[in-house]
Amino acid sequence: MNSKELLNFVLSLRERVINQAHANGVTAWALGIAILYLLLQALPSIAKLKYSIIQLDAFIVFLTHTMGILVAGKWLHLSLNCESKFTKFDYRFLKRNPTRTISIALSFLLVEGIYLFGSMMAILSSYSIEELKHGLFFNTINIQLKGFEYGLFMFSAILFGVFLIALIFFSYQSLKDFKENDFYPSIHSLRKKTASASIFDCIIVFLLFLNALYIFSPTINVGIDEYEELVLLSFQLGLALFGASYYLKNFIHANTLDLLNKLERDIVLHNISEEEIKLKLQEEYYGNEFQGWVAEQIAEIKEKSVELNDQLNMMGSFKRDLTLISKELKFERTGRIENYKKNIESLLGELTKKCNELSKCLDSFVTEVKTDKYLTGVIKESSSKIEAILNSVEVRAKVTTKELEQL
Repeated sequence: MNSKELLNFVLSLRERVINQAHANGVTAWALGIAILYLLLQALPSIAKLKYSIIQLDAFIVFLTHTMGILVAGKWLHLSLNCESKFTKFDYRFLKRNPTRTISIALSFLLVEGIYLFGSMMAILSSYSIEELKHGLFFNTINIQLKGFEYGLFMFSAILFGVFLIALIFFSYQSLKDFKENDFYPSIHSLRKKTASASIFDCIIVFLLFLNALYIFSPTINVGIDEYEELVLLSFQLGLALFGASYYLKNFIHANTLDLLNKLERDIVLHNISEEEIKLKLQEEYYGNEFQGWVAEQIAEIKEKSVELNDQLNMMGSFKRDLTLISKELKFERTGRIENYKKNIESLLGELTKKCNELSKCLDSFVTEVKTDKYLTGVIKESSSKIEAILNSVEVRAKVTTKELEQL
């Protein structure tokens, strides 16, 4: 394909992204309008809540149960769509993107985080410690949880508390890894869902959906009018938060159109080469095929080893040239020896660094892909090739360096 054909291909990709967004009916504008509408509908009830016309403790219980139902729906959706882009696109992975990690973290805080906070608030307010209540809630909340409802909130607080800690650690680790080296694929890009994880999802979804029991049969005594208003307010705020969470989590997908627009600009204005166009599409849109990417890295390692071997093969001619220089010219002889030695050490250092980084990357994937025979084979074979290439020149380079020290 020439540059003109690639430009037409990029334009068709852009149209496909736009049409898909319109077909789904979930665009940034649509989400924004929906969230604004829900908030406007909720304003009168929020005013009543502020002036204590609606009980605050009842609202907390209703909102927490509502968020539990929404979290169950979200968890079910993620469980049914668990396959990553890595498996869907024939073992392809995209470049690391810290924006994706940050958007997932914020999405968690807007839905699961509110559910966690509500669960903890309800549990703490259930204790008959007046000082604790007064210090935390100004003695305005008095929720009396009993039996399974208390257990459900306790389970949710523990589960999502652990998830929140894990998410903070994961986000920190991901951003740290990206800052150190964003070239190699993330270990999480190769992770697949196991059968035990699916069973765990089923249990969690079932338990969370039990929150619906306490929406239809509330434990807090409220009048029919107040009940209707509490249910509407809880779902209005819950859906608004859910919409904002959906937008944040899918923020990275919204960047796809911007990516294609920039690529179109670069093709038209900067006349970038065909290879560069293909490389950008591969790295940022379609992803790199894992085995092909590893093969490219090994090819680079071979090139470096060939360059080092060529330098080592010059040892004979270097020694002959050195004999032509009088031994009385010690500084010149020493300078030439040191320069030649530095060239060898520099090339060996670059080769060793590349081999070690790639080997470390592949080794970190072993436990994640142990059930995938194809990937396991690719990793083992590639690791053996890397080790063989490095060993073939490392010993020779060290021998040559020692020989130079004796000249």
